[in-house]
Amino acid sequence: IDLVPKDTNEFKFLNAQASMFGFYSMYAVTQGNFEYPTNQRLLHEYHEAFVRVPHVIKNDNGGLPDFWLSLFRDWLINLQRIFDREFSEGRLTPEGWLSNATSDAILAYKLLVQTGYVDNPVDKSGVTQNRLVDSEGIINPKAFYNYLSAWATNDVFAYGASQGKLHPEPRHFYHTAGEYDLKIPKSLPLVYAQMPFYLHGLNCTSEIKTLIGHIRDLSVKFEARGLPNYPSGIPFIFWEQYMTLRWSLALILCISLVAAFMLISILLLSVWAAVLVVFSVVASLIQIFGAMTILGIKLSAIPAVILILSVGMIVCLTVQISLGF
Repeated sequence: IDLVPKDTNEFKFLNAQASMFGFYSMYAVTQGNFEYPTNQRLLHEYHEAFVRVPHVIKNDNGGLPDFWLSLFRDWLINLQRIFDREFSEGRLTPEGWLSNATSDAILAYKLLVQTGYVDNPVDKSGVTQNRLVDSEGIINPKAFYNYLSAWATNDVFAYGASQGKLHPEPRHFYHTAGEYDLKIPKSLPLVYAQMPFYLHGLNCTSEIKTLIGHIRDLSVKFEARGLPNYPSGIPFIFWEQYMTLRWSLALILCISLVAAFMLISILLLSVWAAVLVVFSVVASLIQIFGAMTILGIKLSAIPAVILILSVGMIVCLTVQISLGF
């Protein structure tokens, strides 16, 4: 909205949207060079840390909506529950299943016998020794990517609703109860995944800057713990320029003034003339900042560039006047 001319329909629309809604979506992106199967607890902690971020929309119980890993885990827990019940009823055995076993129980059986090793992918002893998810909510790390192939293909709605955008995309495994091949293809290690969040109540630039700073600090904290991550979304694409804009502009203006002072001192052979020119430039910049304040023009990237260009124009004009005297 800071870059749109006032008294236009576009400005009125953006102003109404910001004042009445202030709603944005963002994603917390996790990257490669990270062992997802063995660092699941860190991923859950990263997701839960956004509970303390202001303006993030929570669900009815004050928590955050589930993300791809928690939906993946819940799906496996449900399959394990079905398997345990039918295994106790005698519908399944360590060697296979009977005709009265349900499709979900058979799928759970196929998952339990996965070893995660390409050269020896199936071990039926895992039916009684393994758990899809342990008591601490950690998915079996050895067969994590085998399970991921099954989840992405057989729980399509949850996979799509998670908005995880996993990359590389998990391999396909279409489960049918009549298929006796126990091998499940292993997906490639993840190099990209995202967690969706929704933001509300962001009505001005200062609130968005505070939010960006909070999330950036959170990102750096987990980066130090070994989780490569970064935030993404409209607030970060547009408003991040404001985080260091004032300091960057002040630094560039100072460098420009020093360069102008040295150049004029050398060319005109007069330090006094250089001082007068720099003083004139500073006075003009103060006038420009004052005019921007009176007219309600907020400082953004475009006015900052204009201010920097104005230094050269003012120097050129003032030097010509100085030479006239």
